[in-house]
Order: sequence, then structure tokens, then C-alpha cells
Amino acid sequence: MRITPHYIRSIHGQLSLLAATYSGAIVLAIAAWSCRSLFFEPYVREKFPPLPGEVAAVLPTIAAGHAPAEALSTAIEPLALEEAKKNMRFGVKEPRPAEVEAARHRLWHGVYGAWIERDNHAADGRIAAILHAQGAPFVLERIRQSLVVGSPRQRRRALDLLGEIPDPAGKAEARSLADFARQRAERRQETALVEQAEATSRKLGAGE
Repeated sequence: MRITPHYIRSIHGQLSLLAATYSGAIVLAIAAWSCRSLFFEPYVREKFPPLPGEVAAVLPTIAAGHAPAEALSTAIEPLALEEAKKNMRFGVKEPRPAEVEAARHRLWHGVYGAWIERDNHAADGRIAAILHAQGAPFVLERIRQSLVVGSPRQRRRALDLLGEIPDPAGKAEARSLADFARQRAERRQETALVEQAEATSRKLGAGE
């Protein structure tokens, strides 16, 4: 069949063009879905706020046992107050408590990110204990984010932290997150993460 201007203007020609357009879109969608793990997902990872030098410097000493856990809060508190003051409106003498708390939360988010990005070794337990001391809501919020948008390595680290939730009140939600991590890993055929999520779920249920 010759494709002529007259044919293209005809009803049959218009329907053929529409069908070709839809067919091409479907082929492109299938190709993008099939190649996502090869071209896109390896570059997806969670981003964390940078740590101020004072906080970054104290983390290794705490992890190595050369400084008490309180040294981290001691470093964070004045920085949170300073950051909150930078965002004050003109004429306000002191930042509101909510502003200081928001700045503090960002700094602790950075500490969580530093832990996630570290190599996994025994000394990490000291930093993990400090993170858990901030309360289950904070830790579970951060872990949930990592399990959704983190790289495979970041999700493994998040599951490490999830399995150590000490608060009984947070374990039900922690098990739900472990189950979510397992289901996502199954869909992506990440065998090691499936096994880790299952082990984490069993560990969280063992304390019931």
C-alpha cells in the first residue's frame, strides 16, 4: 500500500497513524521497564545532608569507644541553635523551639546518613545505639525513607538498624517495614536482601 497524502488524510489513514503511535508508545514503555535495572536503578540512592565538621570529627571517636555517646549531642546542640538563628526573621531575638528542633532533626538526619554510608563493622553498634536513643519514631521514619529510595547497599544497612529496634512499641511497625523490604526485594529479584529482610522480621518477632 502506498502512503500518499490522500491516504493519510483519509479515516483509514488517520486510524493507522493513531495505531502506529500507540504501538510505538507501548514498545518504548516495555523497553524502559525492561531496562530500568540496567540503566537507571544502579544510580538511584538516598541523599543525606552533609555533616558539619564538628559532628563529623566526633563520630569516629565515639565509634571507636574513645569518646562517650553524649559527645555527639554536645556537638549537635550549639550547631542546631546556630542554624536556627540564621533562619530567624528580622527583629526576632531568639529562634522558636520548633525552629531549633527542625535544625536538630536535620543534623541527626546527617548522622543517620553517615552511619548508613559507613562500612559495616562492630564499632557501628555504638552509633546505632545513639540513633535508637533518639526514639523509634525518628529511626523508623529514616529507615522507611531508605527502604523506599535507597540503593541496595543502603537498604541492607537500613535493615541492619531496623533489626536492633529496642522499643517494644516500635516493633510492630518495624516488622511491617521488614515485610515491605522483603516484598520489594522479591520483585527486584534481590536474593540477599530477601533473606536479610526475612531474618530481620524473625529477629523482631522473637522478642514478642
